[in-house]
Amino acid sequence: MTTIQIDDGTREKLFRLMTELQKSFGRRLSFNEVVNHLISEYESKLNARKHLLELFGTLDISQAKEELQKLRKEEEKRLATFA
Repeated sequence: MTTIQIDDGTREKLFRLMTELQKSFGRRLSFNEVVNHLISEYESKLNARKHLLELFGTLDISQAKEELQKLRKEEEKRLATFA
């Protein structure tokens, strides 16, 4: 096993998370299990985002903003014809 150094604030947060997870799982957990849980959650979110982007295509932020601005202008023109 390896020892890692964390500051007191991080240790307190990790301990609070540990107690929440212990209540959820109904058993005692080690710090190792809690860290592994955090890593799994992080990886799961990365994978979900990757798959979501694959499903819907990708636009970088600048492309998305430009596209939204174009759509907004077109909508404003369309609504102006009703006024």
